[in-house]
Amino acid sequence: MGVYASNDELKARFENNEAVAHLTGTQESGTPDEAVLTEVLGNAEGDVESYAAVKYAIPLKVGDHTSLANQIKSKVLDLAVWYLSVRAASVTEAIQLAYDNAIAWLEKLATGKVMLATNDTEPTSVSKEPLISIGTSDASDPSSERIFTRPSQSAS
Repeated sequence: MGVYASNDELKARFENNEAVAHLTGTQESGTPDEAVLTEVLGNAEGDVESYAAVKYAIPLKVGDHTSLANQIKSKVLDLAVWYLSVRAASVTEAIQLAYDNAIAWLEKLATGKVMLATNDTEPTSVSKEPLISIGTSDASDPSSERIFTRPSQSAS
């Protein structure tokens, strides 16, 4: 079982156990190979964490935030379905699109274009403090003095 999704949740993405068994190479028995499912889930979770680790401590702490947990689980499962389908050379257009969308979202997560919406998942390199305003019109505040002006930037 993975951190963000389980083998059973991965199997639920398919029509039936026989379809999953085909993808895990155990179509003769009709029973999915749990070790293969665990492997592809691990690969998918590794991908999610490799992108998330740029901004967040891992493993991601989703706590009681159901919507965040579902969002992360969805990305993990989209990636795992793709990995499983690649193994059996049966990647459909829909599976490829779901994979591409998951990777695009993870890239946005890593660059800060999307953020995880929970207080339990602390950013590792993004400050939560407001930015200091430099050059504002409040003359009583010494931090409002302009540091860079045209004369100070002119070539001597």
